[in-house]
Amino acid sequence: MIDQNVQQMVTGEFGNVDLIKEDVDNKNKTINLTVSGKKISGKKIHAAKQNLGQYNMKGYSLNIIQVAQVQNTENQLNRQVNMILNECQQKQEAESDRRQEEQEKRNDNIQKMAPEIDSVTSVSDNDNKQIALIALKKKISKKKQQKLIKQIKAKYANINLVKFTLSEKDD
Repeated sequence: MIDQNVQQMVTGEFGNVDLIKEDVDNKNKTINLTVSGKKISGKKIHAAKQNLGQYNMKGYSLNIIQVAQVQNTENQLNRQVNMILNECQQKQEAESDRRQEEQEKRNDNIQKMAPEIDSVTSVSDNDNKQIALIALKKKISKKKQQKLIKQIKAKYANINLVKFTLSEKDD
């Protein structure tokens, strides 16, 4: 019976709030309510305490705990998570673009090291260790290859391996 009276009191005194938890202690004559929804003013809570007798709860004390609307909080959290994920993705894309530009610039610089170099392709792993694949216009001596490798590694420390191939000629 008291639970029904509490429901009537919540609706009558506070209107459109969500009753999340209701704890009635008949022995100590206390009513603890946890509600969500529009903020209830101190004036309304005071009036509700004064009106308990109208709901057959005279002699009870009333405690109201107000919490933020769960749905709004969840939506806000989802927006924040999505914003963080988007920022991370943008940073990763920017870093990837930066690395790509850096790699292209390095490939161009390597290509300019010798007139026999037709093209340079670099491949990197997750630790940014690089392999440079150098396509040659014509065969060069082992000595010249070693000299180029030494030059390349001196200028670009993260290039671990340099391999030479001959460009295929279009007939």
